[in-house]
Amino acid sequence: METKKMEVLYQKIAEQINDMIPSEWSKVVLYAEILDGSREVYFFFQTPENDEYIYSHDIPEQFLVSKKIYTELLLDLQELFKQLHNEFKENNPEAWTNLTLKLESTGTFSINYDYEDVIESDLDEYERQMIWEFNNLGIFPEDEEDKEFVKDYLNIK
Repeated sequence: METKKMEVLYQKIAEQINDMIPSEWSKVVLYAEILDGSREVYFFFQTPENDEYIYSHDIPEQFLVSKKIYTELLLDLQELFKQLHNEFKENNPEAWTNLTLKLESTGTFSINYDYEDVIESDLDEYERQMIWEFNNLGIFPEDEEDKEFVKDYLNIK
């Protein structure tokens, strides 16, 4: 069930993402994982000039942004997702463990909640990210061994 607070949080999340990207952007695809003891948030974005995805954690290096400022903004974004997770738990019988958010500069917005128990998963965080990147962005890892892992996992030949 969606609540007014969730709607406000969606807006704040979109604004925070916009504040974190130091250029014009056309599309953002974000992964958030909120567990009892940990939080993970990262995203990829495209610019109007380039369809190639830019990884959020590369922003400081690629755009000469202070790592300290980027980390503060990232922690604020993680906190917004934690609030969204808490609001969701209070109003729904089952809480999500991770989500994929897609946002376009036109305002188009979608969110896909996942309830998989990632702690019980056979995949580690790095492997989950590789699979998520392929499933949501069509990006294969550059490393041949990692590429083979993704292909084997997804039964792609």
